[in-house]
Amino acid sequence: NRLRKANLGPVFAVSLEPIFGDIDDNARQLGQFIEKICAQTGAQKVKLVGHSMAGLTMRAYVHNCGGAHRVDRMICLGSPHHGTLIAHPVKKLGLSLQQMCFGNAWQAVLTAHEAQPCPVPIISIVSPHDNIAFPQNTANLAYPNAVNIELKGIGHLEMVVSKPIFEAVKRALM
Repeated sequence: NRLRKANLGPVFAVSLEPIFGDIDDNARQLGQFIEKICAQTGAQKVKLVGHSMAGLTMRAYVHNCGGAHRVDRMICLGSPHHGTLIAHPVKKLGLSLQQMCFGNAWQAVLTAHEAQPCPVPIISIVSPHDNIAFPQNTANLAYPNAVNIELKGIGHLEMVVSKPIFEAVKRALM
């Protein structure tokens, strides 16, 4: 709603299912959703904003599903790009949690892409007080062209309602 009120739209939201399913499956679902948006609006590209695992989904879409031609830029909020310790004790709940564990093959493939510039502009907004993307430096990206923005005093779940995060997203979208 904030993005719409700031005239940064049209704005679309997607919920990817199942929540603990394969991140690559989510990336394919995201691609189908983006194609529908482009057909509906006539847009050639979209700007993506994603919180937490959605950042991994967006990156998987661009790198593994050929989505770079449809993405103008990606903005990730508190995404555990290199894994999170929080996933380890609950990894049996689903594949996405296994994919967010440190040292797994899926994570290694996604991380390997960071040796080259990302094919689309990418921004990662992180907080040293994130209690889910942990340790917090896991949310930083290493692409040569990545922008990492640190905002202090904001927890993981708070990111979606935080005014400072919204202001950073708004600047990144403009």
